[in-house]
Amino acid sequence: MMVAVPGPNKAILVVSSIRALGARPGRLAYAVTKAGLNQMVRVAALELASHNVRVNALSPGITATPLALEGNPEIFAEMAATVPLGRAGTPLDMAAAAVYLCSAEARFVTGANLIVDGGESLA
Repeated sequence: MMVAVPGPNKAILVVSSIRALGARPGRLAYAVTKAGLNQMVRVAALELASHNVRVNALSPGITATPLALEGNPEIFAEMAATVPLGRAGTPLDMAAAAVYLCSAEARFVTGANLIVDGGESLA
C-alpha cells in the first residue's frame, strides 16, 4: 500500500471531469459518478494526509483525443468553438496538469480538483 512506500512525494491522481460541476441533459449517470469521485478524492486526501499521501483530481473539459474525434468531427468542432479559449484541450494539456499534480512542486496540494478546460465550465 502507498502508505508504506518511503519517500516525500507520494501522490494519487484521479481523473474526473467538468461534467461533475455543471448540469447538461443526457449526462446524469456520468455526472453523478464523477461528482462522487470528486468527493472520494476529498475524503481520501483528508484520511491519507497524515501518511504524507496527497490525493488530487484532474477534471478535463472537451479534449481532442482520437476517440473523441472519430465520432462526428463537425459536432466536435462546434463544441470546441464554444470554449472561451477557442479550442479543445489536447492530451498534452492534460498531461502537463497531471505531471504538476504528481510532482514535488505540488507537495502542498491535496484534496484539490484541477479544472483544465479552457474556461468551458465557466460558460
